[in-house]
Amino acid sequence: MDYGLTLVAFLLNLIGILLTPVYIFLEWLKKGDKVPPITDNLLLIPVTELAAKIRVQEVKSEEVVRAYIERIKLVEPIINAVVEDRFEAALKDARSADEMSTSTDRTELETKYPLLGVPFTVKESCGLQGFSQSAGSLTRKGRKAIFDGEVVTNLKSAGAIPLLVSANPEYCVSWETNNLLKGACRNPYNTRHSPGGSSGGEGALIAAGASPFGVGSDMAGSIRIPCAFNGIFGHKPTGGLLSTNGHFPGNTDPEFSTYLQTGPMCRYAVDLPMILEIMAGEKAKMKLENELHLKDIKVYTTSGYGRRAIGNCISPEIERVMQEGASYFRQIGMDVKEVKLSSNIDDSLEGSLAKFLEMNDIPDLLQHPDDPKMRDNLFVEFAKHLIGIPKYTLAALIFKVLKETGGFMTAASRKLHGEKLSILRKELLDLLGADGILIFPTIHCTAFTHHESYTNMPGVMYTMFFNVIGFPGTHIPLGLSKRGLPIGFQVVAAPYKDKLCLTVATELEKKFGGWIPPS
Repeated sequence: MDYGLTLVAFLLNLIGILLTPVYIFLEWLKKGDKVPPITDNLLLIPVTELAAKIRVQEVKSEEVVRAYIERIKLVEPIINAVVEDRFEAALKDARSADEMSTSTDRTELETKYPLLGVPFTVKESCGLQGFSQSAGSLTRKGRKAIFDGEVVTNLKSAGAIPLLVSANPEYCVSWETNNLLKGACRNPYNTRHSPGGSSGGEGALIAAGASPFGVGSDMAGSIRIPCAFNGIFGHKPTGGLLSTNGHFPGNTDPEFSTYLQTGPMCRYAVDLPMILEIMAGEKAKMKLENELHLKDIKVYTTSGYGRRAIGNCISPEIERVMQEGASYFRQIGMDVKEVKLSSNIDDSLEGSLAKFLEMNDIPDLLQHPDDPKMRDNLFVEFAKHLIGIPKYTLAALIFKVLKETGGFMTAASRKLHGEKLSILRKELLDLLGADGILIFPTIHCTAFTHHESYTNMPGVMYTMFFNVIGFPGTHIPLGLSKRGLPIGFQVVAAPYKDKLCLTVATELEKKFGGWIPPS
């Protein structure tokens, strides 16, 4: 146990408990706009089916792209998720795709351009050439991506058409999508609530029916948490499987490409395998081992997810859906076992933070982009918040404090926690093997109200350590809570066993229905 970080986490939890009535009262005061229902059936077609229809000219790409543009324009004033669009260019691309579908052999189209004419959206940090890559920071206002991120290149090469870049928090270091350039992105199920972060813009757009799929990135739950809050599917791949080239923030440390992963976010589980393989590219695709038949997959469940002082307790509703998922697998004859993970799981947050802070070349928030010799003062920037003239978001400054203080841990403590995490990784490798998946919380609760993430920061313990140990994980939506907010959990497998997660996601979608339109 590390007493410094434990004390901070305990105080955050205590403050959160005390502020709960305030959050409830503020939520009651605010008017929550509703996302209008989806009336165009084109917006309800899964990506794989949509691509097939465009290839055989059953529907035109231009018609699909126009439908999504109209939907984006309709919901954007409500959810505030778009940073910069390329609508006119996308329509031009769609017309070119329609011409290609009439003049090219269908087999060739399916092989070379499996996503021909299908629109998609991109998290701003992931890089779309010529479009905003401010990383949600005032100091980077006006910065454009100078080239496509590699995963975006792979999708465009497969014929997919980017529509826009979507919002993320400053430097992607918050579990809410709120920055000083764009303001707060809002959850389409209840706009009083956050869509999560850092891929919150993608989560909100996809859930609202305004994008068929999107490119997100995940270093500590930044794909899976927005998917949890918005009721969609999202996959954090095996560490190092997909390229992070073109992502900002970036890092030259070799560990960075393991901890950070780009990945797919979508409404239908059936779409995940194809999108993942295309994003991975041919070289990385070879590392993706084929999925097993469902009956050959072993399912593990566990309880007791960490100390009450350091982590936020799992809500009863999330516990319930996890049990329902396990019960369903038993009903269909799968091998389901409850296991007790070792006490090393209790220190997974400390270990993850310790490993993360060991990385070299973490971008300095306070360093001026145009003049690296100039650097703002951390205390002055906190003071600016108090008088209402902030230059940086509070979440980004808090992350800076964690970096400067070593996560409130001594060097010896960080080393010890890192060693415990390595032991936990070995235990999970031995448990899951080549055919096992673990049912695990994505986060402890349903979507926060805006700004509530500050007192729920320890909840990242359920996702972050899987990034650091390099395990793949898929968030799976399983309906709505009593308050009408999405609810679900993640399934995790051993490295390069990503398709086990996707196979399980597809089965649970059949049983529980998957994504539910927000209106």
